[in-house]
Amino acid sequence: MTADPAAPKSTRTVDEILTAASDESRAALKVLGELVGNEPASVATPAQFATRHLGIDPLALASTRFTGPSTSLAILGNMLRLEIAKHGDAVIIGSPGDGLPPTWSQLDLGLDEHGANTQVTVPGRLVAFFPAGTLAAKGLCVLVDDRHWSREFAILSSNADKGVAEALLASFRERLKSGDNPLRGRVLQASVNDGCIRVGVSPAIDSRREGLILPDDLWREIDVFLAAATTRRELLRSLGLGTSRGLLIAGPPGVGKTHLVRVIAASLVGQYTTILADATSMRHALADLYAESDTFGPTLIVLDDIDLVLGHRDSGGDNTA
Repeated sequence: MTADPAAPKSTRTVDEILTAASDESRAALKVLGELVGNEPASVATPAQFATRHLGIDPLALASTRFTGPSTSLAILGNMLRLEIAKHGDAVIIGSPGDGLPPTWSQLDLGLDEHGANTQVTVPGRLVAFFPAGTLAAKGLCVLVDDRHWSREFAILSSNADKGVAEALLASFRERLKSGDNPLRGRVLQASVNDGCIRVGVSPAIDSRREGLILPDDLWREIDVFLAAATTRRELLRSLGLGTSRGLLIAGPPGVGKTHLVRVIAASLVGQYTTILADATSMRHALADLYAESDTFGPTLIVLDDIDLVLGHRDSGGDNTA
């Protein structure tokens, strides 16, 4: 078959052809390009992805990393999701390596104002390239990996731009303690999953004082505790006194200890984040639990049934805590 010399020649550019093509055609062309190039994007490691898009030598690549609790990474992933949406088509998403596509996870935000459970899809394992002028003045890549043995949120940059990467990571971490953290100032429940502590929104709790009959002097002690954490907080600081407080609530089963704790937690909503931890969480991941608290700013940690961790309820005495 020969071409007709009289037929008009196409003057369309590649960009024009791709613009007019369907999504399926563009996807097929992308696969063909990867095969012809002999380096599918899903095979490239995050480091290879970063050096390619940053236009630098592999030896010039710097990684500024944060390794923290899983909930912190999920919230950082949510912030990354918002940045990806903000900058749209300028952002290029890459594979986490190992021949795998980018993966996404679910972040539970609890009930909305209509009583419906709310979840958002956040990056789980991927790397994203942000050109200069989007996320920062310099082009950078952001890597997130939420696997429990490799929890990492990292900014990949050139060695020359490492200062920019460090400032950006510090900004992300500072936002964990701001309104950008959708779990901050709420009542949360700690649990253990795959050996890791995870913190999620607690189910609705009964927080009415009227539902709990206690002596007046005990309520006064509770109010003093709450004032030290809220209305008198700045006064205590100005006097050079600490604002960290602890409260031991003890008594036999069934007297209302858990209800009282929930009343206290409800009193601090918005000002403090409350993390409710059961014996399983304390026994397996107490250090991680306190590491998680650093994600939320001022935090009240409730160690429920602590006697199950420190001893046995039937080992003597009637009180439990």
